[in-house]
Amino acid sequence: MKRWNNEADISAKQNKKSQKTRFFKEDGHQAGQDGHQKATGQGPKKTRCLIHSGKNRIRKPDKLLKRPEFLNLSRQGNSVHNRYFVIAYRLNRLDRSRLGVTVTKKIGNAVVRNRIKRIVREYFRLNRHRLAGNLDINVIAKKGAAHLSGREAFASLRHLFDKIGGHSN
Repeated sequence: MKRWNNEADISAKQNKKSQKTRFFKEDGHQAGQDGHQKATGQGPKKTRCLIHSGKNRIRKPDKLLKRPEFLNLSRQGNSVHNRYFVIAYRLNRLDRSRLGVTVTKKIGNAVVRNRIKRIVREYFRLNRHRLAGNLDINVIAKKGAAHLSGREAFASLRHLFDKIGGHSN
């Protein structure tokens, strides 16, 4: 095997068959992708997403993160449940309500678990103003929650949040 000490020793010739050149169309799509059509006078489309900025955003202080917090809440807190979720809650001494979400592997794969967590966080973000007092809340998903649509999950969570909304003891 020959070692090259210097770039001057490397051949500049390239095999023309292996060299592929790409040309781009005016609309930014690569050549060969004829299925794409150019947009006709419509501006950028508005997309809906769950990432929000502003005062309603769930920040790190708004979350239960540590295992001892979850354990303390399950031991000393109250709970309500329905067919899809269990909520453990307890009054805290902070100036805000905090949320924790528990979704075990029994519920489904990572995609399903993360979807449930996003739905629960979004419901909390939109409805935390309805809670009386500052609560630590842990929402635990049951197995049936994996098959819920977003609307059904919101209805189920609304039922439970209404139950705990007036409890401030």
